[in-house]
Amino acid sequence: MDKALWEAEDYEAAVKYIRFGLNSLEEDLPNYADPLTAPVIAKLVNTENINAFLEDDALGLQFRQEKGEKYFRQAQALWEKYNVRNSQDKFVYPLELAKITNFLLYAQRVYFANGNQLIKKEAVNPDDATVRKYIQQNESALISNYENMLEFLRHEEAFSQEAFKTLAFSMEQNYQQLKQDIPNGNYTRTIAIIDGLHKKINSKEVLEAIQNIKANLNPKAV
Repeated sequence: MDKALWEAEDYEAAVKYIRFGLNSLEEDLPNYADPLTAPVIAKLVNTENINAFLEDDALGLQFRQEKGEKYFRQAQALWEKYNVRNSQDKFVYPLELAKITNFLLYAQRVYFANGNQLIKKEAVNPDDATVRKYIQQNESALISNYENMLEFLRHEEAFSQEAFKTLAFSMEQNYQQLKQDIPNGNYTRTIAIIDGLHKKINSKEVLEAIQNIKANLNPKAV
């Protein structure tokens, strides 16, 4: 906790302890309501951890890609650990889950972006059809992963209002960056998901957020 930022190995150690070192039947996971563990969850969801080590052009792409995979995999594991509900079908850690989702979206976007840059760098001919195919496959996989997270908004009643808004606004920001990274991606299914969510979501703020996502991806579809 004395370190300003956590490297991938620090993140791995913390997530490993949360997953296997705590007795989930007796001990709460790190959460914002607990003064003792609030700094831990805040550190875990701090995207500056990724920014400092994965978006530094002074570091090698191969190095960044290896570290990026660790962040991505551990973020996935953390998301699964916090995706738990109580007997009323409410998320036990709604705000924490929303923040972890933001971290996961950010981590995988940077990881995929570095991976595609590495493919181009190591290719004899970056414009070769096979190289373009691999990159397009990676882009499609990332868009699909984002869509899976977007569909998670259907669980409005399981979230607190604060957490639900936090989740939606973070998705809006991540989708803005995704569109910049993959301007020509196929977002047809994303828009269809948003149209479906409009029939399920009651929060005006969240509806506005997902409408902004739709407008950013395809203004003609609005």
